[in-house]
Amino acid sequence: MPSRFASRMAYTTALLAYFVVRETRKVKATIVQVLACALCASLMHLAIGFGFRQAIGQLSGLTFSAWAVLELFLLVQLLVRVIPRLKTQ
Repeated sequence: MPSRFASRMAYTTALLAYFVVRETRKVKATIVQVLACALCASLMHLAIGFGFRQAIGQLSGLTFSAWAVLELFLLVQLLVRVIPRLKTQ
């Protein structure tokens, strides 16, 4: 049975990738840009998660949900603002 931390990181990473792909496609990003943004977002999410591993593992379900929603929102918004700078001339 995986730990609470491992399962939380797995499903939030998948959820983050879905939102990044959906939002980057809305701003007409290319497939390469979408994949690069999804990879970058996943790496940032995992770095944040492993940085706060003890705290995330001890959070209750409702508190973790609030934290995860805020983190996912901020990461998606960051990447949507970065996409126009990645466009080729």
